[in-house]
Amino acid sequence: MGEKMKNKKLETLMLWAKCKSDPAYFIANYLETFDKTKQTYVKFEPFPKQLEAIQSFKDHRYNIVLKYRQAGISTLTAAYITWLVTFAHADNPEKVLILANKRETAMEFLNKAKVFHSQLPKWVSVDIGDTNSKQHVRFTNGCEIKAVATSADALRGYTPSLLILDEAAFIEGGQDVWAACQASLSTGGDAILVSTPNGYDPIYHTTYDGAKKSENDFKIVEMRWYEDPRFNKDLKWEKEGEETIPDESQDFGKYANYIRDGFNPTAPWYLEMIRQMNGNMRLVNQEINCDFLGSGETVIDKEWIQQQEKENKRDPIRKEGYQRELWIWKDPEPGKKYVMGVDVSTGQSDDFSAFSIICLDSDEGEEQVAEYYGKMPPDELANYVWQVGNRYNAYVVIDITGGVGLPTSLKLKEMGYSQLHYPNGDKNKNPGFNIDSNRRIVVSELEESIRTNRVKIRSERTIAEMTTFVFRNGRPDHMVGYHDDLLWGLAMALYVSNTTFKEIERNKNHSAAMIDSWMTTQNENPQINSIKPPQEKEAMKQSFNNPNPNTPQRNIPDPMSPFGPMNQPAGHMYREYGWLFGGMMGRRRN
Repeated sequence: MGEKMKNKKLETLMLWAKCKSDPAYFIANYLETFDKTKQTYVKFEPFPKQLEAIQSFKDHRYNIVLKYRQAGISTLTAAYITWLVTFAHADNPEKVLILANKRETAMEFLNKAKVFHSQLPKWVSVDIGDTNSKQHVRFTNGCEIKAVATSADALRGYTPSLLILDEAAFIEGGQDVWAACQASLSTGGDAILVSTPNGYDPIYHTTYDGAKKSENDFKIVEMRWYEDPRFNKDLKWEKEGEETIPDESQDFGKYANYIRDGFNPTAPWYLEMIRQMNGNMRLVNQEINCDFLGSGETVIDKEWIQQQEKENKRDPIRKEGYQRELWIWKDPEPGKKYVMGVDVSTGQSDDFSAFSIICLDSDEGEEQVAEYYGKMPPDELANYVWQVGNRYNAYVVIDITGGVGLPTSLKLKEMGYSQLHYPNGDKNKNPGFNIDSNRRIVVSELEESIRTNRVKIRSERTIAEMTTFVFRNGRPDHMVGYHDDLLWGLAMALYVSNTTFKEIERNKNHSAAMIDSWMTTQNENPQINSIKPPQEKEAMKQSFNNPNPNTPQRNIPDPMSPFGPMNQPAGHMYREYGWLFGGMMGRRRN
């Protein structure tokens, strides 16, 4: 009997050692999960991608999991932390903190861990202690699990050995929360970030992107629905113009090659998910496809952003300025028309000034030719706009919303910059443009220009801002922690060039054509000559062919041209026949 007990104890110790060293073994052999289809608990059998996640949690301090809906990652992570607190030594207890965007989500996570703990075999001598609350569980070996909603104060007084951020992409005020998390982790804790994508958010996407670029220490675990044996039955790979490829091989290397070659996966489960989401592809991209760009409510659709990036983005031919803030794609060309949109900042802290120059009549249509992005006080920015604006002979539109851009626009006016945009062309008003009162129509013009590929955007900086330009409470704005300065500069230039400026051009060309048809130095109009007295005909002829040498010869500026003076007939001829053009003389810019 003693020998049997001894063997039993040895067997238990071996099991304990096996479970302590291998969390996947422990989960698969001792834990159960609820199966909704069977309405009962079944053995927890992690599939290959879940096993990969478990191993990564064990091997790496920092993990970020990109998941689809129903991937089972929250349940898997709850099983992992159950293993962690169960086999921790009392001299080095684990303190786990679960943060989620909602208190209910964090509590659900904790409750899963409590259910798993209740399934532990009797030989595991770790129990839940007496001093507990719904949100904070302590174990007899000194370990703890705490679940709270995210806030900058969530870590106050609690330094976790493992931090779990559930639904990390959906945390409001994410930057403050993440700053507090990083300060806590600096003492040596581990972290697991879990979420479906939510556009280019400041925590989850930024961390994921940094891991992709090896700029941080996070290990990426990507969960794709077509790698899940529960959902990839009758899996097929489709590509327009190509024959459909059926493949349920579970060969993830082959699947990666299909994706690289432009194929898209589909299966009955995937089609059912699209149907349940009413064909809302933004939701499908977020919940199923793990697509950052297609998951956020971006003002400009993912497809058009990608088109600009693939077809139109270029490296600048050079970068100018002390910190290379001015990017040039094309130098000014004689006879071309340019419009500059300027977004002004205070030049302090995280605030950037920006401008974008658009050529309206390049060989490819409307084309971005130059762009500035940097920190510069408003008065210094005026000097810089003067220099670059004169270089391109550009019509300049400055955002004066809230008065920040007013010092720049007024200084340019004082300096005599002649091609400034005025509200409704009224030079009795301050030069500039108020974005807030025109926000929706300006954004509409921007979206249409990009969607129709009418404008060719060359800058990767501007294209990057499109990915974080979203609807916030129904209002087009940048995501928290990001900027939209370049985008507004571009948007103003496009709006003014396609509305106000084109109206100016139409009026100018119409007036010039009529003037040219009535007054010419080479061909006299017989109808005019037939009604003019001989003396006046002779005076007209003399005024064209033999100008008074005592009269200064100069070009009379076109009152409607935003690009400076143009050659016209003598001033008295313009005045004499001005009645022919009625209200067009002195027409205001719109």
